[in-house]
Amino acid sequence: MNAPSPASVASAGPADRYLIANATSDETTVLLNREFERRGWPARALPGDWRGLLMSVPDQTASLLLIADLCDVENPAQAFDEIAAGCPDGASVIVIGDRNDARLCRSLLAAGADDYLVAPVREEDLTDAIESVLAMDSNLVARARPDKPSDRARIIAVTGARGGVGATTVAVNLAWLLAHEQSRRVAIVDLDLGYGTVALSLDLEAGRGLEEALANPERIDGLFLDRAMVKSSDRLAVLGGGETDTADIYDATGLRALLEQLSGQVDDIIIDLPRQGRVLRDAGLAVADRSLIVSDLTIAGLRDSVRLIRMAADRGAGSVDVVVNRQGARRRGEMPLKTFVKGIGREPVACLAEDVRIAEAGMAGAPIARQSGGRKSLLRFRHLITALSPVAAPVSRGLFGLGRVKPA
Repeated sequence: MNAPSPASVASAGPADRYLIANATSDETTVLLNREFERRGWPARALPGDWRGLLMSVPDQTASLLLIADLCDVENPAQAFDEIAAGCPDGASVIVIGDRNDARLCRSLLAAGADDYLVAPVREEDLTDAIESVLAMDSNLVARARPDKPSDRARIIAVTGARGGVGATTVAVNLAWLLAHEQSRRVAIVDLDLGYGTVALSLDLEAGRGLEEALANPERIDGLFLDRAMVKSSDRLAVLGGGETDTADIYDATGLRALLEQLSGQVDDIIIDLPRQGRVLRDAGLAVADRSLIVSDLTIAGLRDSVRLIRMAADRGAGSVDVVVNRQGARRRGEMPLKTFVKGIGREPVACLAEDVRIAEAGMAGAPIARQSGGRKSLLRFRHLITALSPVAAPVSRGLFGLGRVKPA
């Protein structure tokens, strides 16, 4: 059997993808072909079961996107294992199945699948799944072509325009994806010493190392940091949060010494800035390479975002961006996005929709990437990472080349 023609995705991503798909029903065939036509891809879904896919896989094609329809398959996990064995390294696989089974979904994702869609597949779900793969392609290329090398960590400060807008949620998910999907060494510094929730969001118990470091900057060295940081994984650690409500007694000296030492041990430092504790907040803004102001679409959010943008500029902060969070929450007082953009004088770097799964993930002590569902929110977080243009880092590629971390 001749392999289908390569599907150019130049309009959607930086690299070409060789596309192969099968469909076991007329409905899925129509859906897939309509999506391919919309994107300008010449490939068409092959009729029949998944075995025809393996006959069409080229011998050497790292940038392969394979959509496998496993409906009516008695053992989808076993079928996927055979597909995986027949695919080259670097391939991406989206699975379509007829079982709405969370355990099967987790099993397939753990085995290396990029997504699992339950038939009958909705058009928007297929679009999101493909966009997620292409977004990962963009991240890999961005890391392969850095703007400039650096021997110090990139510092990203995240702060909420006001309370309850989800700044910590943004910081935690940003850090987790950088660590586990981009294989970067990441430290989150929670400067809300009294009421910080970063550790809780990752199901960790906060240590007391940050307060000690701020009080005794002369003691900070590599050994001190190793003891003070609480590890979520080999690539992600948390420092501070939920210790004591004493932020206002410290000056910026300890924070600068801490960040200087930490910068030599990690690739990215995410600082979760408190709304209270002005000294530490201002110091964090001053040292950040990138500052993210998280706001909702309320009048208060608009007002305080403008204040923080001006404050960050006055403190000599690097690039300052706004992230709109909880868009579409349908609460009274939410303004149109266009009105908000006009008010802050810039386009948001990302707009994150209201999603109950994000809150559920936080309560479970997990990022959205480990929550069942939440595909659209995860995609938007990945787009945020792409917009931040991370510097190059080694990529630990998994079975299908995307460095996926197995779900718990």
